[in-house]
Amino acid sequence: MNRDFDLIQLRPQVQFNTKNIKETEAFQNKTLRPILKFQNQFILFNFKNNIKIKEPLFNAYNLLEQKRIIRKIMKEDLRFKNHLTSAMVSFFTIEELQFYNANAKEVSKRITNMILQRVDDQISFLY
Repeated sequence: MNRDFDLIQLRPQVQFNTKNIKETEAFQNKTLRPILKFQNQFILFNFKNNIKIKEPLFNAYNLLEQKRIIRKIMKEDLRFKNHLTSAMVSFFTIEELQFYNANAKEVSKRITNMILQRVDDQISFLY
């Protein structure tokens, strides 16, 4: 059994541009996008449960306010944010984990932004 091989096999295929991109952007496209796509249900389920607790009237707000609430949760609830980030990092291969350790701040920021974008794009699932 090879963990790295198995992890890569789990990931959905995601097409991306490979020309003239920085190393962190390549990592985002090659690693983060497939993992976040794979973990999409997990992300949305966790957000939905968190919102039920923190903002029970979430459905009553307009779309702009709902998006503000989502961003506020990710900014202020560090435990929740770290939970989601860790859930993505746990699907890294050893080589990817080494890259993450060397670039943790930048990669974590990208993970957070990509999670927020996914949730924004699928906000209707949170109702």
